[in-house]
Amino acid sequence: ATASNDGTAWLWDAATGRELFTVTGHAVGVVKVAFSPDGGRLATASRDGTARIWNASPGGLGELGDWRDTAIVTSVAFNPDGTRLAAGHSDGTVTLRDAGTGQALWAVPGHTVRIRQITFSPDGTRLLTASWDGTAIVWDAATGQELLILAGDAGLVNGAVFSPDGTRIATANEDSGDLSILINDG
Repeated sequence: ATASNDGTAWLWDAATGRELFTVTGHAVGVVKVAFSPDGGRLATASRDGTARIWNASPGGLGELGDWRDTAIVTSVAFNPDGTRLAAGHSDGTVTLRDAGTGQALWAVPGHTVRIRQITFSPDGTRLLTASWDGTAIVWDAATGQELLILAGDAGLVNGAVFSPDGTRIATANEDSGDLSILINDG
């Protein structure tokens, strides 16, 4: 799936490159997209302050839910079983919602500026956010409690991911262009 400044996102066939369908509904640019683990839903994050969930099944185009949050939604991620949707925002806030109902489970301030990426640990127990404030933060996915702050001297953190076994975290830092790999012993 790809996103656009005009408020649309496209779903493509990975084998042929053929456009399968376009989702529309955001007032302004879609900045991030994420598939649910089963591939049946697509989440979109937009500068209009909304996150939306779409039916991404073949022949099943349609919006399944949307909500407005505190600020521009800059990143979205489903948990490994697809029941939760996490969102990062331009004001540094992190929210977690029930992916079926949209009900807010928790929302916490954490970063001082824009979150660039949000992702779940492979087991779904932790969230990881990367921010332009120069930090990556590990959160308890059940409670929203801050567990660990990863801060180096590298400047803007544009991305962060867990290793497949969840024991390491890699961050991408803008000022040096370096990739940092940090050991998470929690």
